[in-house]
Amino acid sequence: MDIRSESRAGISESVMVRAVTAALEAVTSRNFIKNMQWKKEKVSWEEKTLFCELKLLADVGLVGFPSVGKSSLISVISESKPKIADYPFTTLSPNLGVVKLEEGKSYVVADLPGIIEGASEGIGLGDKFLKHIERTKIIAHVLDMDSIEKRDPYEDYKTILSELEKYSKKLINKPSLIIANKMDLPNAKENLKKLKEKIKDKEIIEISTITHDGIKELKYKLLAKGLNKNDI
Repeated sequence: MDIRSESRAGISESVMVRAVTAALEAVTSRNFIKNMQWKKEKVSWEEKTLFCELKLLADVGLVGFPSVGKSSLISVISESKPKIADYPFTTLSPNLGVVKLEEGKSYVVADLPGIIEGASEGIGLGDKFLKHIERTKIIAHVLDMDSIEKRDPYEDYKTILSELEKYSKKLINKPSLIIANKMDLPNAKENLKKLKEKIKDKEIIEISTITHDGIKELKYKLLAKGLNKNDI
């Protein structure tokens, strides 16, 4: 959904209403009537069309390839009910969910549409949603550890990092962690072992959205990763 195209008419109309209201107030004010020479001066009007681009704001952004389980994850850790199906690009627009913790604390998570190689250049859903990641405090990389589509989780991770860096180098410096999803499936443990051998400088949280293993730990890890008391 293009926020800009839907907002043009509404924003332009709103600005016009405010402009007309302000002008009428000025015309009817006593000072204006007293000082205005009606026969010599004319009220000038100026119309402007404003183009606004809304960027989603969330504490945590779930990032990854299509079908890695981002939508399933947000449905488990929050009350969000995104569309979940067994085919790529199920998520076509960002989904927001509020994660509530036992201490009464909470934070907002965004399930972002799948990113693939070349997204920063317009492939797939393109960079349409990469911009939303700029407005998140933490990036959570969701990986499919079962590799059901014969992809290597490590290569997926490297590809996503590359696309983020191509879009904006600032994204690489954001606090981040890796969510090793689908750990209940047959190939997951072996793939996780290989992943940990290659990635030693990043925290990896093992979870399953089916069995809910690791979900509680994940909620608190995200909280501790970069959200301070003023954020929640």
